[in-house]
Amino acid sequence: MTETSQSRDILITGFLSPLGRTLVDELRRSEPDATLRILVEVGRRQRARQALDQLGAETGQIDILEGRIDGLDLGLSGTEFLNLLAHVTDIYHLAGAAQSSNVDRERQSTILRGARNIADAASEMKKLNRLNVLSTAFVSGTRTGVIMEDELDEGQSFRNLYEETLFKAEEVIQTRSDRLPVSVYRPTLMLGHSESGEFKPDNDAYRWFKAILEVPDPVPVPIPGRGHHPLNVVPVDFVATAMVAISRRHTAGGTFHLADPNPLPAQRILELVAEHAGKSVAGSQVPYSLTGWLMRLPGVERATRASRQALDEINQLTFFNSMNTVAALEPAEQCPPFPSYVGRLVDYVQNTDHEKSNGLLPLANLFKRVNSANPG
Repeated sequence: MTETSQSRDILITGFLSPLGRTLVDELRRSEPDATLRILVEVGRRQRARQALDQLGAETGQIDILEGRIDGLDLGLSGTEFLNLLAHVTDIYHLAGAAQSSNVDRERQSTILRGARNIADAASEMKKLNRLNVLSTAFVSGTRTGVIMEDELDEGQSFRNLYEETLFKAEEVIQTRSDRLPVSVYRPTLMLGHSESGEFKPDNDAYRWFKAILEVPDPVPVPIPGRGHHPLNVVPVDFVATAMVAISRRHTAGGTFHLADPNPLPAQRILELVAEHAGKSVAGSQVPYSLTGWLMRLPGVERATRASRQALDEINQLTFFNSMNTVAALEPAEQCPPFPSYVGRLVDYVQNTDHEKSNGLLPLANLFKRVNSANPG
C-alpha cells in the first residue's frame, strides 16, 4: 500500500464531535507536518481551543476558522475562503454525520446545505486530492441481508430522519463523484474510545450502556426481542484511524463500511456489558413488539427516544460487507473485537457522573413484574 508523502493541508468540519476530536488527534500523531484548518460554528472558537488544549495540541499550529457549513462561502470572509481554495489538499467533512441521531427538519436542512456547500467549495480547490465524507452504514435504512459498500439507493425506507438525512446528503456528494475525488465512509454504531474508554453522553450507544448499568440489582438486564441478530459496533478511534489511513493511500474514490467484519449477536454484546458491570442478563426476553409499544407510552417515550434506533438494530438481520475497508487497512489497523475493549467502556461509563438515562428501567420493572407473576 502506497501512502502519500507530501505534507497535506487539511480542512476539517465537525471537530467538536467525539469523532472530530479523535480524528484531529490521529492526524497530529501520524502527520505532524500537516497544516490543519478546523471549521467551527460562529461563537465556538473558545470551545475549540479548550478541546485542542485537552488533546495537548498547540493552538498556534492549528488554524481555527469560525463559519457555517450551510452559509455562503462556508460563512467565512472572502480572504479566508480564497485562502482555502488556494491551499487545501484534503477535506474531512464530519459535520452532521458525527452528531447524535436526534435530527429534526431544521437540522436536516443544515446538513443538506452543508453537503452541497462543501462539494461546491471542493470543486474550486486548486490542489484538492480528496474529499473525505463521513456518512453512516444506516443509510441502508430498513434493508436486511447483506449490504454492499457500493450500494446506496435500493428503494429502502428509513426508520428515522437521521438515516434519511444522511442518505440524502450522500446522494448530494455522490452526484459529484464523477467530477470530484470523493471517498465516503460509513461507520456502523459508534461507541467510545477502545483504549481510554472515553464515551460521550450525547452518543446514542452511551445511553444504552448507561441504561444497562442503571438496571437496579438484583433485576436481570432485559433483552428486547430475541437478540440473536448481529449488532455491528465499532470504537470511535478505529473510525478515525481507518479514515486517515485510507485517505492517505491509493487514489481517491470508493465507499467504505467502517464495520466489525465479525459482529457479535446483540444478546452477547449486552451480556458482555452486563457481565463487566457485575450484572446478570435475563434468561428470557421482553417481546420486541411489547418493547416498542412500551417505549412509546406517555412519560416513557421521551426517556427512550434515542434508544429506539438501537432497538431496531438489535432486531434487524443486516450484514454490512466491508471488503473495501479490510483490503485498504493493514492488519494492525483493522477493527478490534468488541470483547477486547468493552471493559474500558463500562469502566468509563460507571465512573462518569452524567444525567441518568432511564432508557431500560421501564423494561426492567416490567420484566420484574412478569417474573413475579410467573415464578415458575
